[in-house]
Amino acid sequence: MVIKAGEVYPSNNCGDMEVIEYVNAREVLVRFIKTGFERYAEAGNIRKGVVKDLLYPSVCGVGYLGIGDYVGNVCRKPTKMYQVWSGMFKRCYDSKYQTKYPTYKGCSVAKEWHNFQVFAPWFNEHYIEGYQLDKDIRIKGNKVYGPDTCMFVTPTENSEAANAVTAVFRSPEGERVEVYNIAKFARDMGLSSGNLSNVNTGYRKSHKGWTLYKEGVWEKPTSTTVLLRSPEGERVEIKNIANFARENGLISSCLSNVKNGNRKHHKGWTLYKEGDSWGKDVLTITFRSPEGEAIEVGLGGISRFARERGLDNSALTKVKNGKAGHHKGWTLWKEEEKQSG
Repeated sequence: MVIKAGEVYPSNNCGDMEVIEYVNAREVLVRFIKTGFERYAEAGNIRKGVVKDLLYPSVCGVGYLGIGDYVGNVCRKPTKMYQVWSGMFKRCYDSKYQTKYPTYKGCSVAKEWHNFQVFAPWFNEHYIEGYQLDKDIRIKGNKVYGPDTCMFVTPTENSEAANAVTAVFRSPEGERVEVYNIAKFARDMGLSSGNLSNVNTGYRKSHKGWTLYKEGVWEKPTSTTVLLRSPEGERVEIKNIANFARENGLISSCLSNVKNGNRKHHKGWTLYKEGDSWGKDVLTITFRSPEGEAIEVGLGGISRFARERGLDNSALTKVKNGKAGHHKGWTLWKEEEKQSG
C-alpha cells in the first residue's frame, strides 16, 4: 500500500507524524505534529513508527537531541557528553531520583541546554577527564545548570559542595557568621565538624564559644577566655588553649588541667586569680652565676635560659632539684644567701 500525502502515522516515541510529500518508497517527507520538525524517511520505517523527531523532548520530557552534528550514541553506546547532559535532566526532573536525593528538588536546566547540540560544544571546551559537572561552587546555593553557572570539578570538590550544609552562627565575639560548608569551615577554624553540626541542629548549645545565631534574639556571647599567669608574672588572656599551647611550645592538655584546677602549673604557667598574692619563690628559681650574681629564672623558662647561655637543660634542672651541686659554675642560690644579700 502506497503512502499518500496527508496521511498521519504514529511513531513509537515521538508522537504522530503527517506525510507531506511522497517522492518514492525511500524518500518520504514527514512533519511531526507536536514539534513541527520535518525530515525525510523511508516508507517502511514510517509504517513501523521508528522515525525519530530530533526536536522531541525525549529526556525527562525536557531535553532533546536537536539538529546538528553531535550524536548521543556511538555503536549503540552513549557518549560521555551525552551521559553528562542526560544526567542533568535526571537530577532536575526525575521524581524518583529526587525522592532518593531530595537536595535536587527545585533544580532546573537552562533553556539553551535543553538542546544537546548547544551543550555539546560547551562540554568539549571545558571537560577534563575524570572531573564532574558542578553547579554549586561557582555560585553558592545555585539551582540552575547552565553555561554561566556550571564548571567541571574533582569528585572530592563536587562531593564537598553537594554535602555542604549552610548555617548561621554567632562567634565567641558575638558576630553573625554565615557558613556555607560546615565541614570546611570547621577545618579552617580548628573546630570539630561534628560538634558544630550538633550546634546547628540544636543537639548542642555551643562549641568553643560558637552558638546558633537567632535573628532578633540577642544572646550574651559565650566566653571561653582563660586567664593565666605567665612564668614572668604577667596576666595573659587566652581564647583558644589548643592554639595558644601549640604557638608557645606548651602541652594543650596540661594547660587545660591548669585551667580546670587539676594541675597547679605547667612550665611556669598558672591560673590567674584576680587579687591573689603570689610569691616569686613559687614561680621562679634563683641560680648563682660563675661570677657570683643572683639570677632569677621562671620555672617554665629554664630550658630557654640554658639554651641562651650554652648550658645543658637537664644538667641545670638537676642543679635546681638538688641532684647536682653545679653545672659549668652555675649553682643553686641558697635561701640564707638571699636573706643576707
